[in-house]
Amino acid sequence: MLCGIVLSGCSDKKYQVSQEEYDKAFTKETLSNVTFCISPLIYHNGKEYYYYVDNGFAIFRYYDDLQYFGLLYGIASGEKICYLYGNEYLESYTEEDAFWRKSNSSLMDEIEMSYLPNAEFVSRHKKPYDVLKYDRDKKCYYYEFQDKSTVFSYYFEDKILKKLEMTSTSNTIYNSTYVFSNYGTTTIPIEIKGFQ
Repeated sequence: MLCGIVLSGCSDKKYQVSQEEYDKAFTKETLSNVTFCISPLIYHNGKEYYYYVDNGFAIFRYYDDLQYFGLLYGIASGEKICYLYGNEYLESYTEEDAFWRKSNSSLMDEIEMSYLPNAEFVSRHKKPYDVLKYDRDKKCYYYEFQDKSTVFSYYFEDKILKKLEMTSTSNTIYNSTYVFSNYGTTTIPIEIKGFQ
């Protein structure tokens, strides 16, 4: 019995983090080369992939196997560039939208003012470490609002954030899961002349 308790404690360490490790998981440096998938998307059961590499990023949105939207943003030869694919809204997408086109400078300004660069929108979901509880069965940290209507769950493995879940019983439209992968090895899975 004692062996079982000891082994259980050892296996939990793989999924636990200190405050310093938790805070580091949400920094710009840690998120500077990572891929993550967000699902489901608001209003439909699609997925969004976000790739962040070397101060540039790409967003691809899918419904089933159909890519209906794409955004690439970065700097090439000292110049800011931005390309768009498809249509941001699934219901407005047509086959004629299925190509990459260069965007205008006003959109680039909007992007720079948004939470998209540096994956900043991930850190907006970070709750203070000292208010988190640890669930040994699910092997995750969680934060539950006082009325228990919304729960944020953080899954770590070997000190790396692997998954973030947000669940709400009061407004299920905001339920979503972020799955993180390819730390340090992310590549944007498309090449456009002048942007790689």
